[in-house]
Amino acid sequence: MRILILLLLTNWITLEALGERITFHLIIVSDTDDATIGEGCQKNIDRLTTHFKPIAKHLKMSYKSYVLKGDQVNGDSIIYLLKNKVKIKRREDIVVFHYSGHGTNRGSKDVWPRFLIPNGFKSSLTKIHGILETKKPKFLLTLADCCNGASRRRPTPRIEIEARNQPVTILSKKNYYKLFQEAEGDIIACASRKGAVSYYDSYLGGYFSLGFCEAMTEEVNALNTRMPISWESIFLLTEEYTSNLATGWGRRQQPQIKINLKKETDQIPIFGEEPTNEIEVTIYQVKKGDTLSKIAKTYKITVVDLKKWNNLKSSLIRRKQKLKIYLSPNSFDE
Repeated sequence: MRILILLLLTNWITLEALGERITFHLIIVSDTDDATIGEGCQKNIDRLTTHFKPIAKHLKMSYKSYVLKGDQVNGDSIIYLLKNKVKIKRREDIVVFHYSGHGTNRGSKDVWPRFLIPNGFKSSLTKIHGILETKKPKFLLTLADCCNGASRRRPTPRIEIEARNQPVTILSKKNYYKLFQEAEGDIIACASRKGAVSYYDSYLGGYFSLGFCEAMTEEVNALNTRMPISWESIFLLTEEYTSNLATGWGRRQQPQIKINLKKETDQIPIFGEEPTNEIEVTIYQVKKGDTLSKIAKTYKITVVDLKKWNNLKSSLIRRKQKLKIYLSPNSFDE
């Protein structure tokens, strides 16, 4: 009888463990007390929470958020949180880390920034990413919305742009599944390239964070693309949106991204590599107000392909520039 009870108890515990849901961990560190960009940092918290929480819900995942802000933000508190509070219980768990605040890369050989906070030498983006990698989540996304050179502690003008908050549809659920549950590996990204600055607005938050959320929203709800969704296409669009926001005020800002995924989710489609003989070639001349995403939508192609076909290193294009576009015979079929 005792043996039977022990077997039943063991099986029950095993079933309970197997039944534990995948967890979506959202970690936010935000320097909301900063005099110049504190309001923008708070806007980033609000935007990221609003963006990621519904994704976890619709993917039927448990959702855990960890937020350090204001006087809680320092190198010691970040390291303690990551090492002692973030628990990965299933191999399929997902981790997203986001830092909002000032950063620098002065005197460093690293391509990723250090955070300009108390004891910030302990919390470089490289170190944060490394600590989270040791926890071995299935998918890790590490983001930093900060300068990656000499930090400029000054506010930027208010920009009257309304950010979208589109509902999660059946199509977007499928695409979110591809992005978060099929992807395996890690991505690290920051708001600017080494030696460069990034910008904030008290109304919109960081240009990079806004560009990232807008790019993902657009890609997962896209109805007119023939190509599968990928993290590469999302970050190419993020680069374009971020750059366009900065260019609108006579500034330059280009995000820096490194994608290291094992799954085919983020591989560039074959169509983008080698167009077949059946493909028609069109030369498009860039007009005032054009962006890569706008052109891609018009021709029902992807930004990834458009950049590949034209050997573009960034999303910046100029008026009267000529772009090659490869079209299949049914490109505009409904």
